[in-house]
Amino acid sequence: MRRAEGKQGETEWLQASGKSLFLQSSESRECGVGFKIKNKICVDEDECSTSNQCGDHAQCVNTNGSYYCTCNEGFRSATANFTAENGQCEDINECVEKTRECTGDMVCVNTIGSYKCICRRDTALENRLRM
Repeated sequence: MRRAEGKQGETEWLQASGKSLFLQSSESRECGVGFKIKNKICVDEDECSTSNQCGDHAQCVNTNGSYYCTCNEGFRSATANFTAENGQCEDINECVEKTRECTGDMVCVNTIGSYKCICRRDTALENRLRM
């Protein structure tokens, strides 16, 4: 929980529904990191409203006073709950890691964020010759 202090160190607290909300005196000028002054009270600053906060292939999750990033499906980061400063999302190669398999004569081909199954070249040629 963050608190704001005025010039004389004044801080007023209001307890409501189990959550703390603090009201600043008119002389208060600062809030803690991740908060901003709105109508004379400190409120959470939505860091996710800034575009590309998490880098490519990721979603921003705003939290009270902070934020973190999660990778889109088909991507992962070496760091859980990372930010753009301490991690990036990398493509998962489903074919190499064998997390997905293709049936029959199909071959797995990795794509950015996913994979696809394609016919082997010789199988495709055989099918054309049969027609």
